[in-house]
Order: sequence, then structure tokens, then C-alpha cells
Amino acid sequence: MHRRYWRELEEVKKYLDGGHRKTLYIEFQKQVKQTLAGLSVLSPVALSIANVYSREDKQKYPPLKADEKIALKLYKWRKRAKQGQSPKVSDIHDITGVSIICPYPSDTDLVSDFLIKRSRFEHFEIAPTDIRYLDPKDNKGYRAYHGVCRGRGRFSALRCEIQIKTLINESWGVKTHDLTYKPPGDIDLRLNMHMEKLTFTLQLLDEQSEIVKNLMVEAWALDKKRREAAQQQVLISISDKADHRIRKIINEWKKRKGDLATSDLASGNPQKIESMIDKCIAEIGYSMDVCRVACLYATTRSSRDRNDWAIAIIDNWIDAIADPEERRIAGIFRSVANLALGEYEEAIADGRAVVTRALKSKKSRWILQAKINLAYFLAEGYYHRVFDEATGGGEIDRADSEKCRREALRLTHQLRSSTGLLRVALLDTKGAVLIACGDSEAAVREGMELCARAVNAAKHTAHEGQAQAFYALHERRAFRRLLNLDT
Repeated sequence: MHRRYWRELEEVKKYLDGGHRKTLYIEFQKQVKQTLAGLSVLSPVALSIANVYSREDKQKYPPLKADEKIALKLYKWRKRAKQGQSPKVSDIHDITGVSIICPYPSDTDLVSDFLIKRSRFEHFEIAPTDIRYLDPKDNKGYRAYHGVCRGRGRFSALRCEIQIKTLINESWGVKTHDLTYKPPGDIDLRLNMHMEKLTFTLQLLDEQSEIVKNLMVEAWALDKKRREAAQQQVLISISDKADHRIRKIINEWKKRKGDLATSDLASGNPQKIESMIDKCIAEIGYSMDVCRVACLYATTRSSRDRNDWAIAIIDNWIDAIADPEERRIAGIFRSVANLALGEYEEAIADGRAVVTRALKSKKSRWILQAKINLAYFLAEGYYHRVFDEATGGGEIDRADSEKCRREALRLTHQLRSSTGLLRVALLDTKGAVLIACGDSEAAVREGMELCARAVNAAKHTAHEGQAQAFYALHERRAFRRLLNLDT
């Protein structure tokens, strides 16, 4: 007795065995896989691809879709075809297949968009209509993009299916494909319900992983903004009349800045900068400018692995200072440097010590400056503790976080207006404190208004760039706070 698709099966065998088509399909599949795998090495979507494999890699034998499965699909297509239409074997798009596996749902979107925009490759092309999105709501929790590569050149008559999906969808598909999609027998309704619940749970997991990734990326972006603002602060404070060796280090840092962030400490660029700083110290001794360039370099390191090195240089400089007034200024510098380096607890401790010394001096301007700095340090420390888990906030003891928040707000309420650069610092600090520590949407929005006023007050001054850098940081933080308050 014949299978219902026996005619199609004979047609499939004849088609694939004739003219070495099976060999050509296998070669085409390899070419598609090789091209797509190359995207994971050198392309704008390289970080969005975790793995690429072909049907041959997955099932080993046969390297293509089984003849029986091709014939059955052709049989079903013909049954559904409109009158006068009769699909051919060559119309079957998944005789060959390649899967692109991505870490997160958003990565599948990026890869799909990239393939559509690129459209033409050496051995195949993809039209916008050749890729379709499978919504999990309509596909029992399965989320992916399915597309068709149309062969070019000697592969012009061939098709290859591509699937773009997440690691979680892939692993769940491996578990459930043959049980639910093509089961050998009936599935009890209750077991089917359990399977659907598990599918829904994994879909949620995929979505939650996306949320966590977005939070981490945003935290890293904010930390980068913070470090860039700190670098602006350091650069503006170094005079054009500084020693030529200091200027040379800064110029070298500007040229190598991009590589310095992540390159190994034993590699050429970090070693070059550090040797220049060491040579500068040996020739002209410790100074505030030497400490500034050390901090400038350390803030560039995304891993913060040169913080201790930079602070040690500052401490060596302070230890060599005999004049009390110079030591006072050096203490202020150390507190600001700690903040620039992301050492929040150290910055707060230094800030308190500076306020104590300022109060003893009874000089109102020193007291105001010291309190402005401490309020800012407290706000930064609070924000880091509560919102910056991705950049290390989770490692800090949060027991006194609320106390830190209240102290920052109390200090800003005590601060009175000033003129010149102190006015810019006061406006920016009051705004930053409200953004980080405010408990309402109105407070955060007021904070942004104050920060905007600080930028306006700094216009046409040497500190304009610095004010704009801090405003960019505060703006991103305000947006994140407003989203959290809204939820």
C-alpha cells in the first residue's frame, strides 16, 4: 500500500538525485552557513550572534531535510494550492537550513534588520518579504524570525531557510519539537497544558533577561558618562602653561584614549602612559598636575584597575607637602579625585574631613565649597548604592543609604546662593541631589531645571564644556529615575 504522498516522494528523489542536485544543495547550505557565521566575527551584529549552525550540523545524517519530510510538505502544499497552481520540489524552501542563535530577543531584531538591509551576499540574497516575524502570542510561545535565502549564480535555483532565535527558544525547541510539533501519538490535554505553561515561563525568562541586559547597558552608559564628565573636569583644571611633560602626557592620552579603556595593562598603550607619568615624577617630582594626569588615565580604565595606583600617587604628593594651606587644597583635590574614580565611600569620608577643616577656618567661601562638594558626594554615593548594581553598587553595604540620601538633601537646603564658578557648582549640585535623591517626579524635574540653569550660567566661560558633560550625565539619570517613579 502506497503512502499518500508516494508520488511526491518519487518526484523528490528524482529531483535531488538528478544532476547532482543533492550535492549542490549540501554545498549551498555550507556556503550560507559560512557566510552567516562570518557575521559573528566581523560585522555590526557580531555581538548579537552566539552561534550559527546548519541542518547538517544538527542532525548529521541526512545532511538535508529527509526525502519523506520534503515529499510530505510538497503534498500538503499541493492540497492547499489554488486551482491551476502546482508547487514544485524546488519551491520547498527548507530542504537546507541554517539557524542563527542570539543571546537576547533584541539581538534577533538587530540580526534580522541587518540581513534585510544588507540583502545581497556572494552566494545568496534576502528580500525584505523573505523574512517574517513569528510572534510568541500566535506560536505557542515560540519567538523567532524565519527567512529564505535565494541562491545566486550556480545556486540560483536553490533555497535555504534561515531561523533567527534566542538561546532559550532554541533550547526549548530542542526539548519540545518532536513532542508537540510532530508527536508520534496523541498528547493528553493536561500534559499539553503543562507544556504550554512551561513555554510561557521560558518566554517570560527571555523577556526578563532582556530587561536585565538593558538595565546593565544603561548602567554602563551612565558610568561612562560619569567618567567622561570627570575627565572634562580634570582637563579644564590643567593650565595651558603646565609643564611641557604634563601636556605631552595629555596629548598621548588623547591619542590612545579609545584603546586605554579595555586593553591589557601589560600591553603597549597602558605601559606607555604609565612610563611617561613615572618619568615625569622622577624629573619634576609630585605635583597636583601629575596627580591630575594620573587620575585622567585611571578614569579611562573601565575596570577601575588603576584607581589604587592613582590614589597612591596623590597620597605620595600630600605626604611631601609641608605648608598647611597647600595640604588643605590637596585634601580637597583628593576628595574630588576619589569621586572621579568612582570611589564613592572614600570621597564621602574625605568630604566630611574637608568640611570639618573648613568650619574651623570660619571662612564662608571655603565652608560653602566644602558643603557643596560633600552634598554632591553623598548624592553620588546614594545613587551608586541604590541604582548602580551593574557597576558594583551591589557590593556596597546599603544599611545607611537612606541616611546618606537625607543628609544630601539637608545639606542642599542649607546652601545659599553665590556668584561665579561657585554659583554654577551650587546649581549643578542642588540639581544633581534632587535627581538622585528626590522622592517624587516633581523633585526630579526641578533637579533637571537647576542643572539646566547651571549650564546656562557656565556659558561663554572656560567651564562650559565641563558643565555640559555633567548635564548629559544628570539628564540620563533623571530619565531613569522618572521611569522608575512612574512604575
